Formats: sequence, structure tokens, C-alpha cells
Amino acid sequence: MDFVDRFIEHRRGAKKTVVQTQNKFEESKSLKESMSVKQKAEQSIRAKLRPLFLRPLELLSS
Repeated sequence: MDFVDRFIEHRRGAKKTVVQTQNKFEESKSLKESMSVKQKAEQSIRAKLRPLFLRPLELLSS
């Protein structure tokens, strides 16, 4: 194996790590997006349920 072959193999390895890093970044990005979607859903559910819980408490306290 001469210098050129070793250099080409080295570059292939570098490209693989770049692609792997990019994939990990995209996975974490999609994970964050799905987490934010989940959080938004939880917030809307809480907003809808809060009055249902507060109304009986007001009735009890009055």
C-alpha cells in the first residue's frame, strides 16, 4: 500500500465519521422536535383540564 492508497483510506474513514456525526445530529434534532411536540401537547391538555379541576374546587370552597 503506497501513500496514495493510505491517504484515500484515511479520507474514506474521515467521511464516514462526518456522516455518522451528521446522522447523530439529525437524530438528536428530530428527537428534540418530537419532544417539543410532546411538550406542546401536554401543555394544551393541561390547559383544557385545568378548568375542569378548578371548577369543582371553587364549588367546594364556596
